[in-house]
Amino acid sequence: LSQPDKQRLAEKAVLVVAGAVSKMGLDSQSNWITSRQLLPHVASCEKNLGHPFQNNEPFRSTRALLMLGQFCHQFSRHDQAITWFSKELDSVQHLSLLPSLEARDGISTAMLSKGQLQKALAEFESIYAEASGNINVEHPLMSKIANSLGMTYKMLGHYGKALDWYGISLAGAVYNFGKASHQVLASLNNIAVVQKELGQYSEALKTYERVLKRKEAALGKGNSSTLETVMNMGVVYGHCQQYDDALSFLQRALSGKEQCW
Repeated sequence: LSQPDKQRLAEKAVLVVAGAVSKMGLDSQSNWITSRQLLPHVASCEKNLGHPFQNNEPFRSTRALLMLGQFCHQFSRHDQAITWFSKELDSVQHLSLLPSLEARDGISTAMLSKGQLQKALAEFESIYAEASGNINVEHPLMSKIANSLGMTYKMLGHYGKALDWYGISLAGAVYNFGKASHQVLASLNNIAVVQKELGQYSEALKTYERVLKRKEAALGKGNSSTLETVMNMGVVYGHCQQYDDALSFLQRALSGKEQCW
């Protein structure tokens, strides 16, 4: 085949594979085996898509590249994820579109997962500053980047700054998804973890109590995620030297986990 024909077929393959990924859902583990079977096809697409997308449907094609990057990140294929996000950036430049903040966030997140903390931090800060000037402060992406900054600062041991960024992320999650959403619970949990690291045990317990009540209402008392929060509370009670409470919560977590698993 000529190079243009190869490129055309590779672009079609990318759209097909990305469509399969989209159909299963990126956050679903129910189709884990099928997802694993898709990985060789994703690798084949990466090998054969040698140039930026020539497709005349720019939104569809660039979203496909972004989705394959997110898919690879889900399986800890961080170098592959960076390649796909970079292909998305090359394509939007080729198609005279604005650079994708989502792709840049994806690259920075992959760097963070690879342990390139300082590099990831600089990128996240740059993305947040640029996003602040181009999109509304309540945009969901702003909350996501703020959460990434909180995570990076936590990993660097800068807990005060981590707490500030997690607070910003929480406010955005409440605005966009509602108080009972998964995103809000995740933000509250992150805040509680940092409060514990700072030795703010009473504040951490209050935050975990908020998380626990909402998880019990939404997921049930026997859910594994709910039990994880119960266990975390037991650990914090131990730090407070409230050993009876610590023992009670840890025994409840153990009993629930035995039933779950």
